[in-house]
Amino acid sequence: MHLNTDQTVTISRVDARRRGEALSLLLTGRAYANDNVSVEFMDFAAQQGFALDHLWAAYRGRRPIAASLIIPGAGRAAMFFVSPVMERSDAPVTTELVKKSCQGQDTASVRIIQALLDPEQRLEADALHAAGFTTIAQLQYMQCRTQGASPTPHGLGPSTQVVNWTPQRQGLFAQAILSSYQDTLDCPRLVGMRDIDDIIASHMASGQFVPELWSVVLSHDEPVAVVLFNRLPEQRALELVYLGVSPAWRRRGVAKKLVGLGLSQAQRHGAGSMILAVDEANTPAKRLYSEMGFVNKARKHAMIFASL
Repeated sequence: MHLNTDQTVTISRVDARRRGEALSLLLTGRAYANDNVSVEFMDFAAQQGFALDHLWAAYRGRRPIAASLIIPGAGRAAMFFVSPVMERSDAPVTTELVKKSCQGQDTASVRIIQALLDPEQRLEADALHAAGFTTIAQLQYMQCRTQGASPTPHGLGPSTQVVNWTPQRQGLFAQAILSSYQDTLDCPRLVGMRDIDDIIASHMASGQFVPELWSVVLSHDEPVAVVLFNRLPEQRALELVYLGVSPAWRRRGVAKKLVGLGLSQAQRHGAGSMILAVDEANTPAKRLYSEMGFVNKARKHAMIFASL
C-alpha cells in the first residue's frame, strides 16, 4: 500500500525477531527493541499460555509506525489491541493495519473481535470505525465491597427453585440466556452475532469458572432467569459476568435477589469485592447496582468486528 508518504508503508505479521519493538510501540507508543515493558509482556503471555502469532505492524522502511495485537479466546471471540494514534494524519495507516490484521483471521476459529478503548482514545476509535468495527456500547465498570453481606434468601415464590451449573443442565442455561435477550437493554447490538455454545464458552473463560456460582431460576421447571459469577483470584473479587431475566419475570425484584445471592457467596470464595460492566444505556440495571452499593470505577468504549 502507499499512503501519500515519502516511503511505502508495508503491513505484515511481526516475526519473532522483531516482536520487542512492535510490542513496545503497542504498549507505550515508542518502538524500542529491548523495552522492559515489552519483555515483561512476552513473559506474561508465556505464563498465560497465549501466543503472539497475531501481532501485526505497519512499517515505513524498517521502522514500525503502528502495531496491533489480536488475542483469540474461548467461544470464537478475540480481543483487539492497537498502538496509540498520535496525530490524525496517522489514522489512515492504523486503519489499513486494522483491516488487514482482522481480515487475516481464520473465521472458523474467530467469529468476533472485540476492542475496549478509553473514552479519550477518539483517534483510535475513528481508525477502528473506518476499518469496519462497530460501536456496541459505552460500558460503565462498577465495583462493590462484599464485606458485611448477609445470606440472601431466594424469595422468588413457591413454584421456583435455583439450580447450579452441571454439564447436563447446559440446555437450561442456554434457554435462560436466550430468553433474557428479548428486548434487552444490555448491549443489544450483540444479540444474534454468536451461537449460544460460543457465548457460554466465552463466559466460562472470563475469570475462574466455579459451577456453584452459575445459577438458573426455574419456574415450574422452565428457566426464567440466570446469573453467572466467576472468581478473579488475583483481585480477590467476584465478577458478575452475566445477569439476565426473561421478559415476563422482569420488575419483580429477581435481579436484585440474584445479585444479593452473589454478594452472600463472595466471602466464602475469598472475594472482598464484586465487579461488573454495564451498558450505560441500561438505566434500570445501573439504578439497581447503585442502590446495592456499586460505585463507578471506569468507562470503556466497546467496539466489535464481526466476521459473519
